[in-house]
Amino acid sequence: MSLAPQVRSEYHIAMRAVRLGARVSVTFALLILLISPSARAQSANLAHDALTDARVDWHLAALAETKLDWKTAEAFYKKVCKDVVPLPIGVRMWFRGTADYGMGLSAARLGDTERARSFISHAAERHFWNFDVFRTDSALISVCGRTWIDSLEGYWKRVRLLEQQSWPAQSTRILRPSTLSDTGLLPVIIALHGGNASSDEFAEYWQTVSDKTHSVVIIPPGIIRESDITNSWGQDVQPVEKLLCDLIPAIYEQKLGDTSRVYLAGYSQGAHMALAVGLRHPALFSGVISICGFVNEDPDTQEFRIARGEGLRIFMIVPEGEMATFKSSITKEKENLDRAGVQTKYELIPGMVHEMPLDFIEQFSKAWRWLNASITSDEAGIREAHQSGSQ
Repeated sequence: MSLAPQVRSEYHIAMRAVRLGARVSVTFALLILLISPSARAQSANLAHDALTDARVDWHLAALAETKLDWKTAEAFYKKVCKDVVPLPIGVRMWFRGTADYGMGLSAARLGDTERARSFISHAAERHFWNFDVFRTDSALISVCGRTWIDSLEGYWKRVRLLEQQSWPAQSTRILRPSTLSDTGLLPVIIALHGGNASSDEFAEYWQTVSDKTHSVVIIPPGIIRESDITNSWGQDVQPVEKLLCDLIPAIYEQKLGDTSRVYLAGYSQGAHMALAVGLRHPALFSGVISICGFVNEDPDTQEFRIARGEGLRIFMIVPEGEMATFKSSITKEKENLDRAGVQTKYELIPGMVHEMPLDFIEQFSKAWRWLNASITSDEAGIREAHQSGSQ
Protein backbone atom coordinates (compact mmCIF):
# COMPACT_ATOMS: atom_id res chain seq x y z
CA MET A 1 0.00 0.00 0.00
CA SER A 2 1.62 3.28 -1.09
CA LEU A 3 1.06 6.63 0.56
CA ALA A 4 3.67 8.45 -1.46
CA PRO A 5 1.60 10.56 -3.94
CA GLN A 6 -0.77 12.08 -1.39
CA VAL A 7 1.78 12.46 1.40
CA ARG A 8 4.47 13.82 -0.94
CA SER A 9 2.08 16.49 -2.16
CA GLU A 10 1.15 17.48 1.41
CA TYR A 11 4.81 17.46 2.42
CA HIS A 12 5.89 19.75 -0.41
CA ILE A 13 3.08 22.16 0.39
CA ALA A 14 4.18 22.18 4.04
CA MET A 15 7.84 22.72 3.17
CA ARG A 16 7.03 25.56 0.77
CA ALA A 17 5.17 27.17 3.65
CA VAL A 18 8.17 26.65 5.94
CA ARG A 19 10.56 28.19 3.41
CA LEU A 20 8.19 31.09 2.87
CA GLY A 21 7.96 31.42 6.64
CA ALA A 22 11.75 31.58 6.84
CA ARG A 23 11.86 34.42 4.30
CA VAL A 24 9.10 36.23 6.11
CA SER A 25 10.97 35.72 9.39
CA VAL A 26 14.08 37.42 7.96
CA THR A 27 11.99 40.35 6.76
CA PHE A 28 10.25 40.48 10.12
CA ALA A 29 13.61 40.46 11.92
CA LEU A 30 14.66 43.54 9.93
CA LEU A 31 11.38 45.32 10.48
CA ILE A 32 11.28 44.59 14.20
CA LEU A 33 14.23 46.95 14.68
CA LEU A 34 11.96 49.79 13.55
CA ILE A 35 9.17 48.87 15.95
CA SER A 36 8.87 50.73 19.22
CA PRO A 37 9.94 49.03 22.48
CA SER A 38 6.34 49.04 23.68
CA ALA A 39 5.22 47.18 20.54
CA ARG A 40 7.99 44.60 20.98
CA ALA A 41 6.94 44.14 24.61
CA GLN A 42 3.35 43.66 23.48
CA SER A 43 4.47 41.00 20.99
CA ALA A 44 6.45 39.20 23.72
CA ASN A 45 3.43 39.28 26.02
CA LEU A 46 1.25 37.83 23.25
CA ALA A 47 3.66 34.91 22.80
CA HIS A 48 3.81 34.37 26.57
CA ASP A 49 0.02 34.29 26.80
CA ALA A 50 -0.18 31.89 23.86
CA LEU A 51 2.30 29.55 25.55
CA THR A 52 0.33 29.68 28.80
CA ASP A 53 -2.96 28.97 27.01
CA ALA A 54 -1.41 26.04 25.12
CA ARG A 55 -0.04 24.50 28.32
CA VAL A 56 -3.39 24.83 30.10
CA ASP A 57 -5.29 23.25 27.21
CA TRP A 58 -2.63 20.52 27.00
CA HIS A 59 -3.21 19.80 30.69
CA LEU A 60 -6.98 19.58 30.11
CA ALA A 61 -6.46 17.22 27.15
CA ALA A 62 -4.22 14.96 29.23
CA LEU A 63 -6.69 15.07 32.11
CA ALA A 64 -9.47 13.94 29.76
CA GLU A 65 -7.24 11.08 28.58
CA THR A 66 -6.87 9.82 32.15
CA LYS A 67 -10.68 9.64 32.29
CA LEU A 68 -10.83 7.87 28.90
CA ASP A 69 -12.86 10.83 27.59
CA TRP A 70 -11.36 10.78 24.12
CA LYS A 71 -13.72 13.28 22.49
CA THR A 72 -12.92 15.91 25.12
CA ALA A 73 -9.20 15.17 24.80
CA GLU A 74 -9.41 15.71 21.05
CA ALA A 75 -11.28 18.99 21.52
CA PHE A 76 -8.59 20.39 23.80
CA TYR A 77 -5.79 19.24 21.49
CA LYS A 78 -7.54 21.18 18.72
CA LYS A 79 -7.54 24.24 20.99
CA VAL A 80 -3.80 23.81 21.50
CA CYS A 81 -3.30 24.00 17.72
CA LYS A 82 -5.11 27.35 17.70
CA ASP A 83 -3.40 28.65 20.85
CA VAL A 84 0.10 28.40 19.40
CA VAL A 85 -0.38 30.59 16.31
CA PRO A 86 1.75 33.48 17.72
CA LEU A 87 4.69 31.22 18.67
CA PRO A 88 7.92 30.78 16.64
CA ILE A 89 7.50 28.31 13.79
CA GLY A 90 9.63 25.53 15.31
CA VAL A 91 7.79 25.56 18.64
CA ARG A 92 4.46 25.96 16.84
CA MET A 93 5.13 22.93 14.63
CA TRP A 94 6.23 20.87 17.64
CA PHE A 95 3.03 21.67 19.57
CA ARG A 96 0.82 20.99 16.56
CA GLY A 97 2.57 17.78 15.55
CA THR A 98 2.39 16.39 19.08
CA ALA A 99 -1.25 17.50 19.40
CA ASP A 100 -2.01 15.76 16.08
CA TYR A 101 -0.47 12.61 17.54
CA GLY A 102 -2.68 12.98 20.62
CA MET A 103 -5.77 13.42 18.44
CA GLY A 104 -4.76 10.36 16.43
CA LEU A 105 -4.60 8.28 19.60
CA SER A 106 -7.99 9.59 20.68
CA ALA A 107 -9.57 8.75 17.30
CA ALA A 108 -8.01 5.28 17.40
CA ARG A 109 -9.54 4.61 20.79
CA LEU A 110 -12.89 5.65 19.37
CA GLY A 111 -12.40 3.14 16.54
CA ASP A 112 -12.37 5.81 13.82
CA THR A 113 -9.85 4.61 11.23
CA GLU A 114 -10.20 7.50 8.78
CA ARG A 115 -9.71 10.23 11.37
CA ALA A 116 -6.94 8.36 13.20
CA ARG A 117 -4.99 8.01 9.94
CA SER A 118 -5.60 11.65 9.07
CA PHE A 119 -4.31 12.94 12.41
CA ILE A 120 -1.26 10.66 12.41
CA SER A 121 -0.45 11.73 8.84
CA HIS A 122 -0.64 15.38 9.92
CA ALA A 123 1.61 14.63 12.90
CA ALA A 124 4.24 13.19 10.55
CA GLU A 125 3.92 16.19 8.22
CA ARG A 126 4.74 18.36 11.22
CA HIS A 127 7.86 16.29 11.88
CA PHE A 128 6.57 14.10 14.69
CA TRP A 129 8.97 11.32 13.71
CA ASN A 130 9.29 9.22 16.84
CA PHE A 131 8.02 6.13 15.03
CA ASP A 132 8.62 3.84 18.00
CA VAL A 133 5.54 5.27 19.72
CA PHE A 134 3.42 4.49 16.65
CA ARG A 135 4.56 0.86 16.53
CA THR A 136 4.12 0.21 20.25
CA ASP A 137 0.56 1.54 20.57
CA SER A 138 -1.69 -1.49 20.15
CA ALA A 139 -4.89 0.56 19.65
CA LEU A 140 -3.27 2.65 16.93
CA ILE A 141 -1.92 -0.43 15.14
CA SER A 142 -5.28 -2.19 15.37
CA VAL A 143 -7.32 0.72 13.98
CA CYS A 144 -4.89 2.13 11.40
CA GLY A 145 -3.35 -1.19 10.38
CA ARG A 146 0.27 -2.23 10.66
CA THR A 147 0.79 -2.05 6.87
CA TRP A 148 -0.43 1.55 6.81
CA ILE A 149 1.80 2.52 9.79
CA ASP A 150 4.81 0.80 8.19
CA SER A 151 4.19 2.63 4.90
CA LEU A 152 3.91 5.99 6.66
CA GLU A 153 7.06 5.31 8.66
CA GLY A 154 9.02 4.19 5.61
CA TYR A 155 8.14 7.30 3.63
CA TRP A 156 8.97 9.79 6.36
CA LYS A 157 12.19 8.01 7.30
CA ARG A 158 13.35 8.55 3.72
CA VAL A 159 12.38 12.21 3.96
CA ARG A 160 14.26 12.51 7.26
CA LEU A 161 17.35 10.91 5.76
CA LEU A 162 17.34 13.43 2.90
CA GLU A 163 16.70 16.42 5.14
CA GLN A 164 18.87 15.82 8.18
CA GLN A 165 22.09 17.08 6.59
CA SER A 166 20.53 20.52 6.36
CA TRP A 167 19.07 20.64 9.86
CA PRO A 168 20.26 23.68 11.83
CA ALA A 169 22.88 22.97 14.49
CA GLN A 170 21.70 22.87 18.09
CA SER A 171 23.59 24.38 21.00
CA THR A 172 23.44 24.09 24.77
CA ARG A 173 21.62 27.01 26.36
CA ILE A 174 23.13 28.77 29.37
CA LEU A 175 20.80 30.99 31.38
CA ARG A 176 22.00 33.36 34.09
CA PRO A 177 20.03 35.44 36.59
CA SER A 178 18.71 38.65 35.07
CA THR A 179 20.21 40.57 37.99
CA LEU A 180 23.72 39.52 38.97
CA SER A 181 25.47 40.41 42.21
CA ASP A 182 29.05 39.96 43.36
CA THR A 183 28.41 36.81 45.37
CA GLY A 184 31.00 34.58 43.73
CA LEU A 185 30.28 31.50 41.68
CA LEU A 186 26.62 30.51 41.53
CA PRO A 187 25.10 27.02 41.85
CA VAL A 188 24.37 25.23 38.58
CA ILE A 189 21.21 23.41 37.47
CA ILE A 190 21.48 21.12 34.44
CA ALA A 191 17.93 20.74 33.11
CA LEU A 192 16.96 17.82 30.86
CA HIS A 193 13.79 17.93 28.74
CA GLY A 194 11.60 14.89 28.16
CA GLY A 195 11.48 12.49 25.24
CA ASN A 196 10.13 13.66 21.90
CA ALA A 197 10.48 17.22 23.12
CA SER A 198 11.21 20.69 21.81
CA SER A 199 14.28 21.98 23.62
CA ASP A 200 13.19 25.51 22.64
CA GLU A 201 9.81 25.09 24.31
CA PHE A 202 11.41 23.46 27.37
CA ALA A 203 13.89 26.33 27.74
CA GLU A 204 10.99 28.77 28.20
CA TYR A 205 10.47 27.44 31.74
CA TRP A 206 13.93 28.12 33.07
CA GLN A 207 14.81 31.83 33.03
CA THR A 208 12.45 32.39 35.94
CA VAL A 209 14.07 29.45 37.76
CA SER A 210 17.49 31.05 37.24
CA ASP A 211 16.19 34.36 38.61
CA LYS A 212 14.41 32.88 41.64
CA THR A 213 17.13 30.42 42.66
CA HIS A 214 19.97 32.76 41.69
CA SER A 215 21.64 29.96 39.79
CA VAL A 216 23.03 29.23 36.34
CA VAL A 217 20.78 26.91 34.31
CA ILE A 218 22.31 24.78 31.56
CA ILE A 219 19.92 23.17 29.07
CA PRO A 220 21.50 20.68 26.65
CA PRO A 221 19.41 19.34 23.75
CA GLY A 222 18.72 15.61 23.80
CA ILE A 223 21.39 13.46 22.15
CA ILE A 224 18.86 11.83 19.78
CA ARG A 225 17.38 14.11 17.10
CA GLU A 226 14.04 12.69 16.09
CA SER A 227 13.61 15.59 13.65
CA ASP A 228 14.83 19.13 13.09
CA ILE A 229 12.57 20.34 15.94
CA THR A 230 12.40 17.31 18.25
CA ASN A 231 14.92 15.62 20.57
CA SER A 232 14.97 12.63 22.91
CA TRP A 233 17.48 10.99 25.26
CA GLY A 234 16.88 7.34 24.40
CA GLN A 235 17.14 4.41 26.80
CA ASP A 236 20.93 4.01 27.00
CA VAL A 237 22.24 5.90 30.02
CA GLN A 238 25.95 5.78 29.10
CA PRO A 239 26.07 8.44 26.34
CA VAL A 240 23.96 10.80 28.47
CA GLU A 241 26.18 10.03 31.46
CA LYS A 242 29.25 11.04 29.44
CA LEU A 243 27.59 14.25 28.25
CA LEU A 244 26.63 15.33 31.76
CA CYS A 245 29.92 14.38 33.40
CA ASP A 246 31.86 16.19 30.68
CA LEU A 247 29.97 19.37 31.55
CA ILE A 248 31.63 19.53 34.99
CA PRO A 249 35.18 20.37 33.78
CA ALA A 250 33.66 22.75 31.21
CA ILE A 251 31.79 24.56 34.00
CA TYR A 252 35.02 24.77 35.99
CA GLU A 253 37.27 25.91 33.13
CA GLN A 254 34.82 28.53 31.86
CA LYS A 255 33.93 29.67 35.40
CA LEU A 256 30.24 29.21 34.63
CA GLY A 257 29.35 28.27 38.20
CA ASP A 258 30.28 26.50 41.41
CA THR A 259 31.21 22.89 40.59
CA SER A 260 30.64 21.88 44.22
CA ARG A 261 26.96 22.80 43.78
CA VAL A 262 25.77 21.20 40.54
CA TYR A 263 22.24 19.80 40.44
CA LEU A 264 20.40 17.70 37.88
CA ALA A 265 16.74 18.31 37.05
CA GLY A 266 14.67 16.54 34.46
CA TYR A 267 11.20 15.89 33.15
CA SER A 268 9.97 12.40 32.13
CA GLN A 269 12.73 10.77 30.07
CA GLY A 270 15.03 13.57 31.20
CA ALA A 271 14.14 12.77 34.84
CA HIS A 272 14.97 9.12 34.20
CA MET A 273 18.42 10.16 33.00
CA ALA A 274 18.93 12.67 35.81
CA LEU A 275 18.17 10.02 38.44
CA ALA A 276 20.40 7.40 36.82
CA VAL A 277 23.38 9.71 36.33
CA GLY A 278 22.99 11.40 39.71
CA LEU A 279 23.06 8.04 41.49
CA ARG A 280 26.09 6.90 39.49
CA HIS A 281 28.04 10.09 40.23
CA PRO A 282 26.98 11.48 43.61
CA ALA A 283 30.41 13.08 44.07
CA LEU A 284 29.74 15.29 41.05
CA PHE A 285 26.08 16.17 41.58
CA SER A 286 24.65 17.57 44.82
CA GLY A 287 21.04 16.65 44.16
CA VAL A 288 18.39 15.59 41.67
CA ILE A 289 14.92 16.99 41.00
CA SER A 290 12.77 14.46 39.14
CA ILE A 291 9.53 15.62 37.51
CA CYS A 292 7.32 12.77 36.24
CA GLY A 293 10.33 10.48 36.39
CA PHE A 294 10.50 6.73 35.96
CA VAL A 295 13.08 4.00 36.48
CA ASN A 296 13.96 1.08 34.20
CA GLU A 297 17.05 -0.25 36.00
CA ASP A 298 17.14 -2.71 38.87
CA PRO A 299 18.23 -1.14 42.18
CA ASP A 300 22.00 -1.14 42.76
CA THR A 301 22.52 -1.36 46.52
CA GLN A 302 26.24 -0.56 46.29
CA GLU A 303 25.45 2.51 44.19
CA PHE A 304 22.83 3.59 46.72
CA ARG A 305 25.28 3.18 49.64
CA ILE A 306 27.82 5.41 47.88
CA ALA A 307 25.12 7.98 47.15
CA ARG A 308 24.14 8.00 50.82
CA GLY A 309 27.78 8.49 51.84
CA GLU A 310 28.18 11.39 49.44
CA GLY A 311 25.04 13.06 50.76
CA LEU A 312 23.07 12.97 47.49
CA ARG A 313 19.54 14.27 47.87
CA ILE A 314 16.64 13.50 45.55
CA PHE A 315 13.31 15.31 45.24
CA MET A 316 10.59 13.52 43.26
CA ILE A 317 7.61 15.46 41.88
CA VAL A 318 5.02 12.76 41.16
CA PRO A 319 1.61 13.44 39.55
CA GLU A 320 -1.47 12.00 41.19
CA GLY A 321 -2.67 11.11 37.67
CA GLU A 322 0.64 9.62 36.52
CA MET A 323 0.72 6.65 34.16
CA ALA A 324 0.54 3.46 36.21
CA THR A 325 3.87 1.98 35.06
CA PHE A 326 5.76 5.22 35.69
CA LYS A 327 4.16 5.78 39.08
CA SER A 328 4.86 2.21 40.18
CA SER A 329 8.52 2.38 39.15
CA ILE A 330 9.24 5.72 40.83
CA THR A 331 7.41 4.66 44.00
CA LYS A 332 9.51 1.48 44.21
CA GLU A 333 12.65 3.54 43.63
CA LYS A 334 11.70 5.78 46.56
CA GLU A 335 11.25 2.70 48.77
CA ASN A 336 14.63 1.29 47.71
CA LEU A 337 16.35 4.63 48.31
CA ASP A 338 14.74 4.92 51.74
CA ARG A 339 16.02 1.46 52.68
CA ALA A 340 19.52 2.49 51.59
CA GLY A 341 19.36 5.70 53.61
CA VAL A 342 19.50 8.10 50.63
CA GLN A 343 17.67 11.30 51.56
CA THR A 344 14.65 11.38 49.25
CA LYS A 345 11.48 13.47 49.21
CA TYR A 346 8.40 12.13 47.37
CA GLU A 347 5.89 14.89 46.58
CA LEU A 348 2.55 13.66 45.20
CA ILE A 349 0.79 16.52 43.35
CA PRO A 350 -3.05 16.36 43.31
CA GLY A 351 -4.68 17.08 39.96
CA MET A 352 -1.43 16.80 38.03
CA VAL A 353 -0.98 14.38 35.11
CA HIS A 354 2.15 13.45 33.15
CA GLU A 355 3.22 17.00 32.31
CA MET A 356 5.37 19.87 33.39
CA PRO A 357 3.24 21.19 36.29
CA LEU A 358 1.18 24.28 35.59
CA ASP A 359 2.59 25.76 38.81
CA PHE A 360 6.10 24.69 37.82
CA ILE A 361 7.93 27.61 39.46
CA GLU A 362 6.18 26.99 42.78
CA GLN A 363 6.87 23.24 42.67
CA PHE A 364 10.49 23.67 41.62
CA SER A 365 11.12 26.33 44.26
CA LYS A 366 9.80 23.96 46.94
CA ALA A 367 12.13 21.21 45.73
CA TRP A 368 15.08 23.62 45.57
CA ARG A 369 14.53 24.79 49.15
CA TRP A 370 14.36 21.20 50.38
CA LEU A 371 17.58 20.20 48.62
CA ASN A 372 19.54 23.17 49.89
CA ALA A 373 18.14 23.37 53.41
CA SER A 374 19.68 19.98 54.16
CA ILE A 375 23.25 20.82 53.11
CA THR A 376 25.49 21.52 56.10
CA SER A 377 28.77 23.42 55.85
CA ASP A 378 30.71 20.22 56.62
CA GLU A 379 28.98 18.34 53.78
CA ALA A 380 29.62 21.19 51.37
CA GLY A 381 33.29 21.12 52.30
CA ILE A 382 33.51 17.36 51.68
CA ARG A 383 31.86 17.74 48.27
CA GLU A 384 34.18 20.62 47.32
CA ALA A 385 37.17 18.48 48.25
CA HIS A 386 35.86 15.69 45.96
CA GLN A 387 35.40 18.18 43.14
CA SER A 388 38.92 19.64 43.55
CA GLY A 389 40.42 16.17 43.50
CA SER A 390 38.71 15.32 40.20
CA GLN A 391 39.81 18.47 38.33
